[in-house]
Formats: sequence, C-alpha cells, structure tokens
Amino acid sequence: MQTENFIGLMEASRVTGIPYWRIIYAHRKGVIPWPARVVNTWAYGPEDVQRITRYFAAKDRNRKVA
Repeated sequence: MQTENFIGLMEASRVTGIPYWRIIYAHRKGVIPWPARVVNTWAYGPEDVQRITRYFAAKDRNRKVA
C-alpha cells in the first residue's frame, strides 16, 4: 500500500468541503464504509473521497428546502 495517495480525515474534510463531524457521523450510521486504518489514523484514498463527495451531494440535493 502506497501512503502518498492517502489523506487523513481532516484533509478529506478540507478537500470535500464537508465538516469532519458529518463524515464521521455518516461512517457511524453505516452509509459510508470506513476507510483503511494506517498507523492509527484513517487513510482516505481517492475512491474514498469520491464516495464521500457523491454521498453528500446526493443527500444535499434531496434535502427539502422550506
């Protein structure tokens, strides 16, 4: 496994523009699988970041605006 293509939770949050706590909540709910764990930290690969982006884009698009 090459770690130079992986980022941590805070970096994934920054890249996607989604608060880290929303990403963690989605993981805990089971709607997004947890990424690989490397040296006691979550390692988000490009496919994990895309999965997060797609999930929250669909979720926000389906949100009803009052």
